[in-house]
Amino acid sequence: MAEEPAADDGIGLLDLALPLAEHAKLLIVGALLAGLTALGITYLIKPTFTAKTSLLPPQHQQSTAVSALA
Repeated sequence: MAEEPAADDGIGLLDLALPLAEHAKLLIVGALLAGLTALGITYLIKPTFTAKTSLLPPQHQQSTAVSALA
């Protein structure tokens, strides 16, 4: 008589969700602290770029006949 194959007792979704649920507070607080620390560090770093803008008046388009005479 042939034996039936054993059921696959791999890792289920519940096995993955339980440790996350048990440590949810630590995960949330840790992520918030890391984000706030990074935000604070960004205020301590001096900006290393400058931007400059120049606005010019529009140039008049010349017709091809006028440019050919020139």
